[in-house]
Amino acid sequence: MKKDKDGMVPVDYIPSLDWLYQKTCEFVRDNQGEKGFIDTQDEKKDTIYAFVFDESEERGVEMEVVGVKEENDELFVKVVPVSSHEKIVFGDDDPKEEGDEHGWLSVKYSDIYYYTTIINIAESIHEYVLD
Repeated sequence: MKKDKDGMVPVDYIPSLDWLYQKTCEFVRDNQGEKGFIDTQDEKKDTIYAFVFDESEERGVEMEVVGVKEENDELFVKVVPVSSHEKIVFGDDDPKEEGDEHGWLSVKYSDIYYYTTIINIAESIHEYVLD
């Protein structure tokens, strides 16, 4: 394998998003309040999207992020299919619905496409808590 003049291959140049992830976790933690998550279903604000690998379709699918939360320095999202147009009604408890196959997905350690999703969250999450 031929490397470049610095002895590197293209993958070596992919930037780490660890700092962005950490700052996004901090922002969510500081703003999720007592309910423990940020509801991201306001139609007047930018929609946050996640790309999730769907095993049944054997491909990535675009999903709408309807909630974001931070627990133990880890970021989680609640997603629904973009085409569903269904609003999730969150209760006072952890908003995992009975029979929900997705529940809360780890942004970093699940079938979510990490790079596109963390950037999408970081771009718009402030709209849901700052006025």
